[in-house]
Amino acid sequence: MKPVYKYRSGDKETFERDLKSIRKNHFWSASIDSLNDPCEAFISTQNFQIQLGLIIKIFNRKLDKSASDEVVNALNNVIERRKVIGIYSLSQTYNHELLWAHYANSHKGFCIEYDLDLLLTTNKMDKIYSFPIKYSNKIPQVDISDISGKGGLPIIQKLAGTKSKSWSYEEEFRLITDQSGSFQYNHRAITAIYFGLRMEQDKRDLIMNELAGRGISFYQIIQIEGTYRFERELIEDGAQNEVTYLTQIPSTNKSIKPIKFEIRTRNYTKFSKLGEVTIDLEEPINKDQLLEIGTYIKSELFYEAQKVLMWYYLPNQKDDFAPWALTNFEKGEFEVKINDFIELE
Repeated sequence: MKPVYKYRSGDKETFERDLKSIRKNHFWSASIDSLNDPCEAFISTQNFQIQLGLIIKIFNRKLDKSASDEVVNALNNVIERRKVIGIYSLSQTYNHELLWAHYANSHKGFCIEYDLDLLLTTNKMDKIYSFPIKYSNKIPQVDISDISGKGGLPIIQKLAGTKSKSWSYEEEFRLITDQSGSFQYNHRAITAIYFGLRMEQDKRDLIMNELAGRGISFYQIIQIEGTYRFERELIEDGAQNEVTYLTQIPSTNKSIKPIKFEIRTRNYTKFSKLGEVTIDLEEPINKDQLLEIGTYIKSELFYEAQKVLMWYYLPNQKDDFAPWALTNFEKGEFEVKINDFIELE
């Protein structure tokens, strides 16, 4: 696991929004124009123009002008993409004094710890680039080699992955999406929350209560005595030991055990707003209980989706290809079906 961190201000205007994004398992990938550095995506094509000129000079009679125009157009198209791509800025450290001051409202806010691998692998249809920021006193130069191969990564890194050395204290790590907007992720991607030195107790308690049962660790940031440095201190909370979020539907009747399930696979296609999930059940349940699970999963995993397909499997199915039951959501309504023809051992 590679941890990365997102600082949040916790102020009156953004606290509810940020807590909701955690509860609903999504991050906001911002447009370049909305970032706080006006020098974002500065790039020079001088090297590119020189290299292309040399190629034309060497192969003057053999190089078709349309071929050189095609190369130039390819570069321009990629550079134009900077107007629509999204950026989710993270840090590689949770205890930097300036980050807490600048991005966490002078320690009145909090910091989210993510598992980077889970952030990047949640949805197979999302094209997300990721890399640490390079800091330099020089604007990056584009070369001809940058626009060919490696899925466009070299030029994307130069466009959105280089900043002035003045920003180096941030130790920034970026996720680059094809477009700005909201992106969902695996709920297990959040592994810890860190509370600032000055964060209000009621906000801290609200976060812990809202995220109970997720297996998230909670830490208080403390100042190391006699230094300017900060460290974390684990908040002991026995209620966090049992993971119940998206693993069971508790029963209102204490004499009846909760409905337990395990999410095997999940995917969300942003373009078509389609969610897909496969679920393992401990034992057969009725249609009302299937509807209860389906409603819960739609709300927590796919709240933006217009259509959700859910397939349920039992541990003793002879045929693991066909689901034992289905709960589908479309046009605001749920449909529940149990496949009675499925053979059980």
